[in-house]
Amino acid sequence: MFHTRSPSALCFGIRRYDDLRQSSGVTNAPLSDRLKLREQNGLVERRQYQTRPDRFEYPPTGRGRDFGLLMQAMVQIGDQWNLSNLDGQPLDFIDRRTGQGVKLITVNRETSEPVERDHFGVRPGRGADALMTWRLSRGCESAKSYAVRSGQS
Repeated sequence: MFHTRSPSALCFGIRRYDDLRQSSGVTNAPLSDRLKLREQNGLVERRQYQTRPDRFEYPPTGRGRDFGLLMQAMVQIGDQWNLSNLDGQPLDFIDRRTGQGVKLITVNRETSEPVERDHFGVRPGRGADALMTWRLSRGCESAKSYAVRSGQS
């Protein structure tokens, strides 16, 4: 799903500008613009690690590290469907303390019990505006209508 020129190099621990440029395959201007934008959005911080010439690294912030969860979710989905017909997983997410593999799962907030994909749903949260509430109500109506038609109610 991800290849060596993936923009996810920061998630792999690549921090230094020259390494990020080599990993991404982009020229200086687009990379510089992307890093500035990520810095403005609080995803990375810019740290000088050398003077004469000045060189910088871009470690992810806590917010940036949280975006690594999105990458992990996408990789898990790619591994599950194996659309590239690979012989195995290209990435193996691990617990660095034990070396054992880890995966993302959906759990019940109250009980921490896993929730099966077929039982997963969504409802408006406290911060939902009228449009989001309407969208979710329309989606629920469609899901209920499907369940009735297919005998799943």
